[in-house]
Amino acid sequence: MRHSPDIVLLVEDNPSDCEVVRRSIQRLGANVQLVVATSGEEVFSLLDPARGGVTPDLMFVDLNLPDCDGREIIQRARCAPVGLTSPIVVLTTSDSPRDVSECYVLGCNGYLVKPSTFSQYLYLLGSTVEYWLQVATIPSRVGAAKIAAAVHGE
Repeated sequence: MRHSPDIVLLVEDNPSDCEVVRRSIQRLGANVQLVVATSGEEVFSLLDPARGGVTPDLMFVDLNLPDCDGREIIQRARCAPVGLTSPIVVLTTSDSPRDVSECYVLGCNGYLVKPSTFSQYLYLLGSTVEYWLQVATIPSRVGAAKIAAAVHGE
């Protein structure tokens, strides 16, 4: 059984949305460390392997950030040098079919439209976090280094 907390990286610039996500995860009672990045620059600094970057077990990404589009974050996170294999879930206000399609093509594992009430947030995040961190088999549980090497042909 895993004793260290799961790392959830939230890429979100809106302080109110960050607080709702933080409160929702706390209410779940899960062993989760929430790390927040409020810009594209901050997220790539956090993920940078050359700087001893964090490898999240799950990443939530908003599409609308001040300095970077969430689609760019997904694309860059999936490519070398980061080569992130962890699940990436979009959490945004957009329900545009084009946004949904583009995000899946770029490598997201899920697309969630932000709900309007706290109880809906709690349900949505609870079921998402439970699925990715307790039900699904994810790279951080089976040797992410071996998976990354296989993906990148090393």
